[in-house]
Amino acid sequence: VWRGLIQWSVRVQPSIRELNMRHCSLNSSGVVQMFGAVSCRSQLRVLNLAWNQVGSLGGQTIATVLLSPDCVLEELDLRDNQLGDSGAFAKKLHQLQAANATNSCLQRLHLGNNGLDVESVQPLASALAGFLALVSAQAPLQPLTLREETCRACYRSCPISCFAGTCGLRDRKSVV
Repeated sequence: VWRGLIQWSVRVQPSIRELNMRHCSLNSSGVVQMFGAVSCRSQLRVLNLAWNQVGSLGGQTIATVLLSPDCVLEELDLRDNQLGDSGAFAKKLHQLQAANATNSCLQRLHLGNNGLDVESVQPLASALAGFLALVSAQAPLQPLTLREETCRACYRSCPISCFAGTCGLRDRKSVV
C-alpha cells in the first residue's frame, strides 16, 4: 500500500506539501525507499512518519537527508519509531553537524517516545545546533526550547533548556 502511495505522491502530486504516513508499517527499509522518493521534493514541507518502526537504519537515512542541502522539510514527526536503538540517529546527526552540515528549513521536530538513552541525548542536543530555523524540538521528556539560558539540571549556560543541556543527563539512566 505505501509503495503505491509513494509512487503516486512523486508522479501524480508534484506539488504535495504535506504527507501523513503515520502508522503505515514502513519499517527501516520502507523509510529508506520513501525518503529517497520524497526527500528532494521541493514542495514537501510537512512529513509525519510517527509509528513506523523506523529503527537505526531508517534513522541514519533520515539524519543524512535532514542535513543535506536539498532538504526543505519544515516539520518532521518521528514519534514512536525506536530511534534510540544504539543511538544511531542521534550519532549520525551529530557526526554530520560536526562536519558543518546544516539545515535552514526545519522548524519543528517531534522525537517523543523513541527510547533515547543517555548516550543518545547528548549527541542529539549538540546536533540540534545545526538546525538553524528550529524553534521546537519535542524531546522524550518535554519540549526543547532553542535559546541560550541556564539549564535547570546543571545550572550552566546551555543552548537548549531542558534535561538535555550541558549536563548530558549524567544522573539519569534513560529518557523515555
